[in-house]
Amino acid sequence: MDILEKLQWRYATKEFDPTQKITEEKLHRLLEGLRWSASSLGLQAWKVMVVENPEVRASLVGLSYGQKQVAEASHLLVLCRVNEVDEPYAEDYIDLVSSTRQIPKEELSGYSGMVKGFINGMADEAKTGWLDHQIYLALGNLLTICAMEEVDSCPMEGFDKAAVNEVLETAAMGLTAVVMCPVGYRSSADKYASLAKVRRPLEEIVIRK
Repeated sequence: MDILEKLQWRYATKEFDPTQKITEEKLHRLLEGLRWSASSLGLQAWKVMVVENPEVRASLVGLSYGQKQVAEASHLLVLCRVNEVDEPYAEDYIDLVSSTRQIPKEELSGYSGMVKGFINGMADEAKTGWLDHQIYLALGNLLTICAMEEVDSCPMEGFDKAAVNEVLETAAMGLTAVVMCPVGYRSSADKYASLAKVRRPLEEIVIRK
């Protein structure tokens, strides 16, 4: 299948086959692909938590409005934003740019000032919204990667965020869970797998000027 066929193949999987597991090699490809997602200023102000503990995952079902995919999928990926994106965080990124591109840090002073000015110029509420948006950039990329690898997925916003963050102890890591995405392989009993995919025609969503 080419990429368009694979995007049509994917759907928000409602029932996973709990007996089918993603190999470590395949999981690595998903996570490595996720690592290359676009992000504002390149800061990658998010992390992904791979939740494998079956007891923890079972406890999350009730906090996810009974969505059993959380427990039955091969793996549960939780995309979390970094809580403190400040000057030290920006400085760490500038260090990474310097070492990766072999550019003396003093030559990056203008870029560094721009990044820090952008971060410092946002009110807390605006910054939280901006950080959440970074998660969705990464999530979109993850869904495409899963489709390319023929791994099923189901992005989820429907969960008690405060309770899930407490269970996953994200605050201690300086993180906040924003979106969950179970990944694995569809069950043959999932009736949604055979339904026609519903999308508006191209001419309705494309505007040429």
